[in-house]
Formats: sequence, structure tokens, C-alpha cells
Amino acid sequence: MIELEKRIKAEYRRLTRNQRKVTDLLLTNPEHLAFSTAREVGARLGVSESTVIRLAYALGYAGFPALQAAVREKFLSYLSTVERLNKSWESDGSKLSIFHRMLYLDIENIRSTIATNPDATFRAAERLILKARHIYIVGLRKSYALSAYLHFCLSMMLNNSSLIGITMGDLPEQLKKIGREDLVIGICFRRYSDTTVEAFRCAKVQGAKSLAITDSVKSPVAPFADVTLICDTTRSISFTESLVAPLAVVHALVVALSLHSKERARKTLETLEGLYRKFGTLHRP
Repeated sequence: MIELEKRIKAEYRRLTRNQRKVTDLLLTNPEHLAFSTAREVGARLGVSESTVIRLAYALGYAGFPALQAAVREKFLSYLSTVERLNKSWESDGSKLSIFHRMLYLDIENIRSTIATNPDATFRAAERLILKARHIYIVGLRKSYALSAYLHFCLSMMLNNSSLIGITMGDLPEQLKKIGREDLVIGICFRRYSDTTVEAFRCAKVQGAKSLAITDSVKSPVAPFADVTLICDTTRSISFTESLVAPLAVVHALVVALSLHSKERARKTLETLEGLYRKFGTLHRP
């Protein structure tokens, strides 16, 4: 859906009110467009069939069938885990091994993510992190691993990162110190965690700058973000979306930050290395 979302984002202001109704349905309930006629979609929304067809042309497609094909291709990303698991057991006739199929799919997820995020957006995310007094990272459920990795790296380099988690006490106590000079990073992917969304929203209300790493312009954290990095997770043959592209984005941020804060990172890492030796933290052959 990433390419389609890019088209919608580019054209949204020029669309009519009724065309926007169709795009909202497309992004929130894609199954209705994936398996319905243009007339049925229009009837559901109270708009004309021609409105649905004209939207397809406005978004650069050759007609409604072409738009529908684009939606249908990515429809699996919106299914429940049980539905996705059932679909993953259905053979598509591919002769590639699961190993090779998944790696090729993840390559395409990364390509799509590169195309979706301009360099200017990535640099804006980097500036938010470097300017922050303190960085609070929130991402629960399957996003927790990404949050923990980012926190680990930022703590090693910048020494001003905290990881928000439900296992570390009540959320209000963890959020109460967030202020205008701080940054909250929300990592949130479909199926979205309400706790992550609420923590991200509360931090924004308290005046913090905000960076979202998510999968859609319609993600529930996107409206509260100063900067949004969109990652394609849709290509997968399993019961859950792939997080390879989001991890690549997080790692790219870590590398960029290390290059643009060399002295700060060097001092922190030198201190850590001394502590590692003192406590025998790392295995030595």
C-alpha cells in the first residue's frame, strides 16, 4: 500500500470531498475496495459510481480495475494473524524456498521504504534526535524489539535515552518528566498498540517533539508526529508483517547519528569500554 499511499498523500488536497471519502475507506478498510465493484463502493459511502472511477484516474491509475488490483495485491497486510496464517498455508505455485522468497520480499519492502522517505525527512528525524535534551522511546508488542534496539544504541552513543515500557512501572510515572526540550519516538506498526498510541499522544500534549516510525500516513500515531518515517511491512507470507524494513530504518538512523555526533559518541563509548573491562562484561577468547 506504500505506493498507493504516496499517491493519495500527493493528491489529497486536490481531491473532492466525496473522493476523500473513498480514499479514507481505502486506507482504513481496503477489503471493501479490493472485492467490490465501483458501484458497490459508491453505494456504501453514499457517493456516485463515477466518483469512485474518477478517483482512480486522479491517483494516476488507468481506471478502477487498476486501482483495485493495487489494493488487492496488498490486502493480506490487513488481515488478522489467524487469517494471515491460513493464507500463508495456501500455495502460490512458487518454486522458490521459503528462505529465498522471504529475503526477496524483504528486499522489495526495503526498496519501497527507500522510495517513500525523502532524504529531507530522514535528515529532519536525525536533527530532532540530536537536538533533544532527552529521548523517550515507546513501542510495545512486536515493536518492542525495535524500540529496545534503538534505545540500546542511543544510550551507547548519546547517553540520553529512556525506554518506556509497561513492565517498568505505570505509564504516568514514566511520562511525567517529558517536556518541551525532549523528544518522544513512537514505533508503531499494524495491528497498532493502543498503549503506544496513547503514550505518544500524551508526550506530544506535554509539548515534546515527536518522531513516528510507522507503516502508514493513516497510522494512529501519525497525526501527533512532527516527523514521520514510513516503513513498508506488507510483503510477507507469514501470519505477521515483516519488520526488516523498519529495522533497516532504525539502523540507518543509528549510523547517521554516529557520524554526525562523533566526539559525543566517542566519549560515551570510551567510558563504556572501560566499564566493560572492569566488570568483565564481554567474552574474551
